[in-house]
Amino acid sequence: MTFERVSSFVYLGTLITTDNNTSAEINKRITLANRSYFGLVNKLKAKNINRKYTVIIYKTLIKPVLMYEAETWVLSKADELCLGVFERKILRRINGPICEGAIWRSRYNEELYRLYDETDLVSIRITRLRWAGHIGTNARYEVCK
Repeated sequence: MTFERVSSFVYLGTLITTDNNTSAEINKRITLANRSYFGLVNKLKAKNINRKYTVIIYKTLIKPVLMYEAETWVLSKADELCLGVFERKILRRINGPICEGAIWRSRYNEELYRLYDETDLVSIRITRLRWAGHIGTNARYEVCK
């Protein structure tokens, strides 16, 4: 019996590479979450749906696709930047622009995270510690900073 040697393969939904590079897996997850986002963009843009419910849509339908197996990721600064950019793109779509006087502008990052009022995606370190059993499930991010 002969086995083919490959440089990467998908096992249980996770991309495994020969050099154990998690950046490829993170990029794959961002692409899959982007597909989910574009499938739901009409719901996120709808004016008749309350902002609270669009955040629930994001947290239940898009974020789990992105964060699958995130506990095992080793993040570089570039990976953290890509995850943050993706999350802010979604939050900007949900919250929309703001009108100051007669001029419309995009919300600043601080405004987005204040409105979202949850920990950002880059705080995977906390999820990894929880996964390993070092902190309880109800521990808050502020405690572990």
